[in-house]
Amino acid sequence: MPTRTYLGTDLTPREYYRLHHKGYNNPHSPGIRYVLNKLMHYLSGTVLDLGCGNGLASLILWSYAGDIIGVDSEQAMIDRYHDETNRSGVVQEYWDELPRAKSAIFCYSLHLCEESRVAQVGYRLIEAGITKVIVISPLKARREDWANFELVEETADKVGPNHKTVYGRVYAYIAPK
Repeated sequence: MPTRTYLGTDLTPREYYRLHHKGYNNPHSPGIRYVLNKLMHYLSGTVLDLGCGNGLASLILWSYAGDIIGVDSEQAMIDRYHDETNRSGVVQEYWDELPRAKSAIFCYSLHLCEESRVAQVGYRLIEAGITKVIVISPLKARREDWANFELVEETADKVGPNHKTVYGRVYAYIAPK
């Protein structure tokens, strides 16, 4: 994880969630809910909720018929994920080998990935069988430069706190010929 301050503390994101997992409530929840509802029709099969935290995205997808698996680097967040969603979760980094799935969601989490690891994340998505990826982020700048994934839809809506923009991007895997 990056060694930088996070959410007004001198902690890294990993340290922050380890210490604040019990009381953390994402202030961007309404905006995330709006954008994910707008894009979730792209999902199919088993979905990985990458950087799942307490399971906000999984809870939004409650009506989704497929399996959803939470993945987070912090055991404390996976424990909370399981408690709040009653779904299974896995402790690991995005750039580690991922469980097999058809789709993935990065909901306010990929921007925390070290820049040097982003390409490796793309490799792990392909290796896991992922064909569609939804990225929801507070950042306009795209960091999702993965080989063989093509941007198929992009949205930017002022639905965050204080009318901040929440960005949603959908990527599809294009098999090499």
